[in-house]
Amino acid sequence: MTYPRTLAEGEVMGGRASGIETWGETNQGLISPKMAVRNPSLIAPTIRYDIETVTVVVDLSKTGDVPMSALADYIALVTLAQIDPRERFDGQSTVLNMFNEPGRYASMTDWDVDYIHAVYAADLTRNSVRGHQAEVARALVARRQARFAENSDKAPE
Repeated sequence: MTYPRTLAEGEVMGGRASGIETWGETNQGLISPKMAVRNPSLIAPTIRYDIETVTVVVDLSKTGDVPMSALADYIALVTLAQIDPRERFDGQSTVLNMFNEPGRYASMTDWDVDYIHAVYAADLTRNSVRGHQAEVARALVARRQARFAENSDKAPE
């Protein structure tokens, strides 16, 4: 029986991740993710992606009247959560909608902060994309519920 090749600890991956072009170290590119491989297993994923560097090029002539603070938060959220910038977040109050709803967002919203926390707090030991999505959703719901409970405990001013 042959198994797929396992990349070595620290080996640079190329290709596309979440709609963002990724390049290896030698290309001096946009994102240079490093990969860490832990104990090989067929039950749990054994790969961890580390982003070493990110270079973002913005054509300010296409950003319209978007506040610079909102643009910086948008770039940070898309980069850190590895979100495809073409993805739609209709119905959510998020800085990711700032180009669809001009003038509404000046910075990250509570939803954005909760989402980025959920992405990094989620237990991503599942072997499927759906499992990862479910875990991030679970972490997001838990964080949102905690935020609402905290705000409802405060006395009105």
